[in-house]
Amino acid sequence: MGLIDKFLGRKENKKELKQDRAENEDKDLNLEDGPALIMVFDSLPIIDGKNLSERIEKIEKLNTEVEVTIEKELNNGETLLSVIEFDDHKIKLVGFNAPLPDDVINYTVDCSYWKPEDKDNIRNHKAHIICYYDGQNLDPSEKYIALYKVIYGFKEKGLVGIINEGAWTCQPAYVVEDLVGKEMLMASREVPPLMLWTNFIKMPMDYGTWMFTKGNHIFGLNDFAYLGDIKEASEINEIFNNIFYYIYENQAIVASGHTLQIEEEVYLKFRDVYRENEYLESPLGTLVIEKINQNEINTPR
Repeated sequence: MGLIDKFLGRKENKKELKQDRAENEDKDLNLEDGPALIMVFDSLPIIDGKNLSERIEKIEKLNTEVEVTIEKELNNGETLLSVIEFDDHKIKLVGFNAPLPDDVINYTVDCSYWKPEDKDNIRNHKAHIICYYDGQNLDPSEKYIALYKVIYGFKEKGLVGIINEGAWTCQPAYVVEDLVGKEMLMASREVPPLMLWTNFIKMPMDYGTWMFTKGNHIFGLNDFAYLGDIKEASEINEIFNNIFYYIYENQAIVASGHTLQIEEEVYLKFRDVYRENEYLESPLGTLVIEKINQNEINTPR
């Protein structure tokens, strides 16, 4: 199968296509797509497949060898097209010797919590490679880990940083080595590191401050939002995290109109987004949380 066929997901024969469709019917639709991360550089690197494979393989023991397929005519420092496969993962790479659009930088770099110099380095990049996850693994954490393994392969190729467009955040290149370290991989597989893979946004308005999450959809969850005082930010961030882990670990279903008690005296109600939809809404929808009194909690029938 050629690189273009692999990239477009074409099957070699009808039997393979039929089998693939049957397997996909059992997938959780919320977890099937994505994620995608964007590597940014000062200039677009040219891939060395052997070197890239070796760097990925040295992170931890794999069940299969790393296969790097490169479209040679597009591996020229101006464009890039490649597919990287290992275990049950497939990562598609598309690169351009050009910076990302300003609006992408505005809501990812500017909404992150890194030092100003780190943000400036990422903001001033000159080239980028989009890494799409297109493998068979349905575990969101394993998808992210696979992406970061590929990104680690580019760390010595002038990598400046990583953009997570879906989570409105970014990371400087120097964190990549830690993210694929043994302890971090173990921790990430036990509990999704929300501080790295999602984001907590604060958006001041003249009527209060919206605080909301981005990136929960990769894990099959709604994002959450709260309107209040900026002084509540730390408390609300902790509440969002508690709700995330409660739903994710218990496979609980939460919808508009539901209520929830998360601590001894913290009672919440969920409702649909009712203003600033352009910013608050997310791929799987956003639920606004409101603090309520104990006597307002829904009681089981």
